[in-house]
Amino acid sequence: MPPRRGPAVRLGLHHQPACVLALAVLGDDVAPDLLATGRRTAEALALHLSAVHPRAATAYLGDLTYAVLPGSTVETATRVADAFLSRVGSRVPAVIGIGRLAADPSDLPRSRAEGDRALRVLTATGTPHRAAALKDIYLPSLLLGLADQVHIDAHPSDCPVTRPRAYDAEHHSALTETLARFLRGPRPRTGFPGLRGLRGRRGQWSSAYCWRASAAAPGGGCCRRTRRGRSPRCAVC
Repeated sequence: MPPRRGPAVRLGLHHQPACVLALAVLGDDVAPDLLATGRRTAEALALHLSAVHPRAATAYLGDLTYAVLPGSTVETATRVADAFLSRVGSRVPAVIGIGRLAADPSDLPRSRAEGDRALRVLTATGTPHRAAALKDIYLPSLLLGLADQVHIDAHPSDCPVTRPRAYDAEHHSALTETLARFLRGPRPRTGFPGLRGLRGRRGQWSSAYCWRASAAAPGGGCCRRTRRGRSPRCAVC
């Protein structure tokens, strides 16, 4: 009996590197036409990739579409994904995550895992990008993983993670909201006075220090006057 050949051998992918692309169509999971849209998008992606490389393989699994694009770098795969999304336009709200370059078929599962991680960033963070490789959005991916761990772990009631939330609930303040807005927003060129004050008061922050603690004093709070005038107001003051 001849030896059994693996899928990569049958597809002719065992002699060249390849990247895994993961595509998701955004929308309500219970929408009746989401499944049909996903299948049509998978067929369109397969047609698009076949014009790029004749041995490209595409599969529709659940509500995601996976594609193996051989003979290309991560940058090339990202450009191909951008071209496809530009072609379908806004009528299909789809995003594509790209995994690392797999040197041989044994690395394809890891490339797929990275494509899934990049896809999660694109679907969960509201980033303007519609296609991205994990290496380009690695930090947001790490933060999502950290958020998962925070929800999984049973934190003590008096730890740096839960203390600001507990303080907000007790004093009707918005420390957590202010920090979240700063982290989500663009980084200012000249710095953020509130952040500099926060960095200079790490000890007070660990003790549930509130920026409003000095609001009773003239110029107190995080919106105090600086040499360049009044700093932007935050969600606290």
